[in-house]
Amino acid sequence: MMISFKSKLHIAFLFFLISAFYGLLLRINFFLPFKNIMHTWLAQGHSHVAFLGWGFLATITFMNHYFLDENQQRKKVYQILFVLFIVTILGMFISFPLQGYKFFSITFLTLFGLASYLYFYHFLKDLNQNLFNTIAVKFVKWAVYYYLISSVAIWAIGPIAVTLGKTSLYYNGVYFYLHFLYNGFFVFALFGIFLNYFHHNLNVDLSKKTTKFFILTNVACIPAYALSVLWSDVPILLNYIGFLAAFIQVITLFYLIPIVLKIISEHKLIFIQKVIIYTITIAYSLKVFAQLSSAFPEIVQQSIALKSYLIIGYLHLFTLLFMSLFLILLIQMSLKLLQNFGSKLTFYIFLMSVFITEILLFSQGFYIWIFKEIIPNFNWYILLASVLLFSSLCFYYLYQFVFDRIE
Repeated sequence: MMISFKSKLHIAFLFFLISAFYGLLLRINFFLPFKNIMHTWLAQGHSHVAFLGWGFLATITFMNHYFLDENQQRKKVYQILFVLFIVTILGMFISFPLQGYKFFSITFLTLFGLASYLYFYHFLKDLNQNLFNTIAVKFVKWAVYYYLISSVAIWAIGPIAVTLGKTSLYYNGVYFYLHFLYNGFFVFALFGIFLNYFHHNLNVDLSKKTTKFFILTNVACIPAYALSVLWSDVPILLNYIGFLAAFIQVITLFYLIPIVLKIISEHKLIFIQKVIIYTITIAYSLKVFAQLSSAFPEIVQQSIALKSYLIIGYLHLFTLLFMSLFLILLIQMSLKLLQNFGSKLTFYIFLMSVFITEILLFSQGFYIWIFKEIIPNFNWYILLASVLLFSSLCFYYLYQFVFDRIE
């Protein structure tokens, strides 16, 4: 039985809801601590479901749909592996909150990793059989390469934790995985899918700016990992390497922004699509400037000290305002959804709740940094924002995938 394109996106979005629910539980946990469930374990379940259940599944669904022909998409191996992904993510969804990084969660994560290798082996093989090699294809190929690079850390983190404990080497291994997953796989895959959609569906001319954006983003990706290890005792040279990589990423914005403006100006996009594209572009730009600022030692020290606010705010900036909005945009454009009043209203409420959450997190971080005090009733405010985020996302899901009649 073949799982349809829409059903795959449906399943991925359900994992987004689960992840958002876990995020809400994390906020409730500050007021009503859960018995036998550690906050860290719940956070691990939240992050794994968000990136592997929502982000990964939705992204590879679009990669298959837009870069493989129909016969390739129907191959049984992709269907089997997609089911295996679902099973392993469900396993992580249950096991992480109950035990953290222990036998069952590690087993499910290992099976997921092995399945992803097999999936990308077949994907690259099929992709190379197609007689086109556009810049969008190059983006997606490098997304796969960066995913494979990121996965190396997964196999090293366990042995490091067992033999050396949770030292700086352990955490730098975690950051290695996250850096190449975030700034490698997701950035390259999502931009590749986006450019491919407009190139084929809307006949946008992919100019020299697109090629330069790809080259410079690629050049900066590997050395930018230096920014992730500056919190530990490393040579000052890595500060300069990280700064240079981040500065190159800033330069890429001078190529990305004209591409975005060209797409918006030349094609009939509905208002909400324009809002999403502008928000994604701003979020990506903020991410780039945040990385540039992290090359300075004092900012690194303060960020680590205020990890619960500044670093978590940065992660949510990427996860919600870049990755998730990008996927929502692609879902809307591919399935022709988000055009009825209910879906628009709930989406705007969701977007507002994300903005409120980000403002609260960064405001709290800078308030403590400057005034050495916490914002009164901060935990209540962030809890209310989380309730609004989760409830609006639930109603948005209903309008998108259940009440999906277009007005």
